[in-house]
Amino acid sequence: MLDDADLLLTLDSIEGQLATSEGRVAEGLAAMEAAAVVARDRALDETSITNFRLGATAAIGVLDYRHAAAWIGEGIAYADSIEQSYCAHIMHAVGGLVAWGDGRWDDAIGEAAQALMAHGSVRGTAMARWPLAYVALGRGDLGEARRHLSEATEFADAYGAPDFQLAAAWGTIEVALLSGEARAAVDASQAALELAERTGERGQFAPIALSGVRARLGAGRPADAARWVDRCAAFLSPVGWLAFPVIDHARGLVALSDGSVGIARSAFERAISGWEAKGRTWEELWARLDLAGCFVRTGRIIEATALIADVRETAVRLGSRPLVDRAAALGRQTRGRVAEEEPWHPLTARELEVARLIAAGSTNAEIAAGLGIAPKTASAHVEHILAKRGASRRAEIATWVSAIPSAAASIGVASR
Repeated sequence: MLDDADLLLTLDSIEGQLATSEGRVAEGLAAMEAAAVVARDRALDETSITNFRLGATAAIGVLDYRHAAAWIGEGIAYADSIEQSYCAHIMHAVGGLVAWGDGRWDDAIGEAAQALMAHGSVRGTAMARWPLAYVALGRGDLGEARRHLSEATEFADAYGAPDFQLAAAWGTIEVALLSGEARAAVDASQAALELAERTGERGQFAPIALSGVRARLGAGRPADAARWVDRCAAFLSPVGWLAFPVIDHARGLVALSDGSVGIARSAFERAISGWEAKGRTWEELWARLDLAGCFVRTGRIIEATALIADVRETAVRLGSRPLVDRAAALGRQTRGRVAEEEPWHPLTARELEVARLIAAGSTNAEIAAGLGIAPKTASAHVEHILAKRGASRRAEIATWVSAIPSAAASIGVASR
């Protein structure tokens, strides 16, 4: 009946979930919080704790770790007080994710380990694997990360849960990047996008859009990276409020790979603010290092040094070997006043694409047809490539192109 308090509060919660999914995040989370608090004050325990759980999970699902954090402490304490193990279990797992995102990695391990050992929800157990894997990869313990991700993926595949599949996929792609396996990361990110497009799951896919750019740059394919960003931006456009730091960061990496340092710097600055607002420390720190790389290229050594020092201090506190290593590499560049360049320098992304077709044995006419450009444009690209590389024969370009992927895998801006 409509005058039933439980039913009315449940309807309020459903409206909140719908608002959140439609992009009215503040409104939606506020509605769920109000339903939880009113139900608690009226001693409607099950309704209240369910709304605490749904609110925290919804916030994580839209990458709003800051809002999720506000729900966790109170929700867990309330669940424990009424001995509601199911919701407590899930909220401990979500609490582990929030702590990971916030850069409290030891707390993340504690929350996730508690959820892993507890009983109450198979979903809670699966979710607990995420922060454990994310902390492990962040600290460079890739074997441990793979172990947790394997079990998380097994659960997600068995239950056919796309949000769980994508959460595990993101970790798997990051591990591949840290391992120097750029091509494996490309394949995994492509499969993740196809799954997301099929199911409409955008929240858990969004971080993969950024990882996919790094993968393609790490594989020495900047033109593919640019096309990937455009496709991801189109897919994520209905949830721009959710994905804006992802797309800014990704476009910054593409711009930097093509030598557009000013555009990249602005994009990284926006991304840093966005990641900080979302409460995703991992991406924020990488964006700061990417910005430092921009500063090195433009000779702004003081700004670069300050950024690198700040990131290194946080990375040491976290015990993040990958971040410490990357900060150290950039630090060496500032001292030597030599900025790293992409292995396809001085070619643009488009010229590299043409160079790959040259290496494949394509004629100018075939290059023009394959890229949808005029034959004269294709010929001009070929001439520019030969001139920039100081080459006299196409075979020299083919030899040079064959060495690019391995070189790309060694640089920090293009890959982890």
